[in-house]
Amino acid sequence: MLLGDSGGGKYSSFLVLKSNRSTVSGGDQANWEKRHGFGIHVWKETKAIMETSDLELYANPSAWWSELIHIEWLKAMFGDRPRPWQPVILLVDAFSGHWTPAVKDYAIAVEVHLMPVPPSCTVTCQPADTVWNRPFKAYLRGEWVAMIRHQLQDHEGSTSAFEFKPPKRPTLCEWVRTS
Repeated sequence: MLLGDSGGGKYSSFLVLKSNRSTVSGGDQANWEKRHGFGIHVWKETKAIMETSDLELYANPSAWWSELIHIEWLKAMFGDRPRPWQPVILLVDAFSGHWTPAVKDYAIAVEVHLMPVPPSCTVTCQPADTVWNRPFKAYLRGEWVAMIRHQLQDHEGSTSAFEFKPPKRPTLCEWVRTS
């Protein structure tokens, strides 16, 4: 998730990546509480990425934004504002993870007023969605296509079936960081 303010400031990006469920009893909960949803071994790499970039990385099996991640995002963006602060109006879409009772309660606690964007009105209500997200997505798409082309060129002339290799976690994070 990308966030900017009316003064033109941009804040740390939150990226949700896919992770496997833990095979250890209670492991998923421990991974969430201690390592943003990542397992012990993946956490070493992930922590290094976060320490050298302005990215906040989280993980779950679906790679989807969730209630817990949304609350962590609200904490990071608005939870430590110096007092007294001015209330914030945050326009968010209708995704169910944005509107759970826990998210609404936390938003009220940090004086963030959640306002729904009506369906099909994102471009009108959230101009930053067009101004920032469009170039962001275009850059990521360009990197993705370049990677696929490179793999196809490397495979040219081979007699084996082409097998696409997805980007590694550090590569993907570098794309997001430089976009």
